[in-house]
Amino acid sequence: MPKLSPTMTKGKLTSLFLKDLQAVSCHDIVFEVATETLLNTSNEKLIMDIEVIEDMYVAKVFEKAGETLKVGRPIAILCDDLKDVAVAQNVKVFNLYPA
Repeated sequence: MPKLSPTMTKGKLTSLFLKDLQAVSCHDIVFEVATETLLNTSNEKLIMDIEVIEDMYVAKVFEKAGETLKVGRPIAILCDDLKDVAVAQNVKVFNLYPA
């Protein structure tokens, strides 16, 4: 989960547009994040589109839309080169951010 402001501690993955082994192109929106902490209010939410900045390949997706994640939690592994995807698919994510 990207940190979109200095006060952001978590965000809700409202939409996820990634699938394992998918190719994504520069400026493709790969997920949407909803957060209250950007606005410093508990009754409004801001939804931001997150896009990739270069052509890549999705090796593995760890999360699902609808999940609330702490900042820093991996959502997916993307690789620059297709030959790296096979290696990256074996990566496991542990709960580094317990509640």
